[in-house]
Amino acid sequence: MYGVPEDLDLAPFIGTTLDYIGIGKYEINFVFSGDPHEKDRIVNVGGYWEMRDAQSVLIDKAVEPDERNDYKIHKLLSKTVTDTKVKPPESFSFVFDNGWTLTFVDDSEHYESCHISVGDREIYI
Repeated sequence: MYGVPEDLDLAPFIGTTLDYIGIGKYEINFVFSGDPHEKDRIVNVGGYWEMRDAQSVLIDKAVEPDERNDYKIHKLLSKTVTDTKVKPPESFSFVFDNGWTLTFVDDSEHYESCHISVGDREIYI
């Protein structure tokens, strides 16, 4: 499916903590945990993402593996999601307790940019 849907419900992420970041050659996985009686919430990203600090300065973003020397995305580990933003059809964002923002952009009409898992619900963007 292409485009971030208008009715994308990210409310289950509010109050969760970013506990794990898995980095692959062409994908990055973000695992959020909250209530210990519920399943983790996961965002698997193969498309563009960016992280900005509280002043909206770009700190890290998706680039081709050969163009990257290091990641700075780890700075969001253990941070809690305080708000979410949906900007259909382009993007959605998580706002963290330190004021930083992690944005995911649907940048391909031909390939899945993002896969969101919330409990038994799967959302493909």
